[in-house]
Amino acid sequence: PQVLETCVATVGRVSNVDHNKRVIGKAGRNRWLGKRPHTGLWHRKGGWAGRKIRPLPPLKSYVHLPRVAAPP
Repeated sequence: PQVLETCVATVGRVSNVDHNKRVIGKAGRNRWLGKRPHTGLWHRKGGWAGRKIRPLPPLKSYVHLPRVAAPP
């Protein structure tokens, strides 16, 4: 297959592959990178916290309503 002249390709490495292995070293360097500090208290919520999948309640029928006598 032929490649169009308008296509663009990157040859070689796109980025620094060892970037994720860099040791941050101190909290200040994380701040330089724009990361804010976290509080010490963080607890993941369990399964009780989300939306429950429950069966729908039974539907009410309004077809045959009882007749109510008119007030005098």
